[in-house]
Amino acid sequence: PYLALTIFVVAFWFIATERADKVKTVLVAAGLMALLGLIPGAEVFHSEHQGIDWNVIFLLLGMMVIVGVIKQTGLFDFLAIWAAKRSRGNPFRLMVMLMAITAFASPVLDNVTIILLIAPVTLVICDRLRIPPQPYL
Repeated sequence: PYLALTIFVVAFWFIATERADKVKTVLVAAGLMALLGLIPGAEVFHSEHQGIDWNVIFLLLGMMVIVGVIKQTGLFDFLAIWAAKRSRGNPFRLMVMLMAITAFASPVLDNVTIILLIAPVTLVICDRLRIPPQPYL
């Protein structure tokens, strides 16, 4: 258990500090855990209690596909322009507008979907207003 925790903490540190590519870090950490026998191979994919929750994986995949299709319609650009106009460039008002968009979408969609919808809108707004997106995300 301590070896697995050590691998996790080291991988997390590399990801948090961005010292290495995130995908490579995760693949190396997962590979180390598999090679050292810290995770059972067959049980990870097929066990109902210890393995991957495929329902969540496919829900996220479906939501990403939906967000990808909606992005092509220009809805994100429309929401970004609408929020920017309503806020008149005021950062506080912009935050309120983003919260309002999130509040109206939350009863209809799950939390992960809301994040997948609001993050691109926030990035478009911040890019157009030339302000840093980190405080808004």
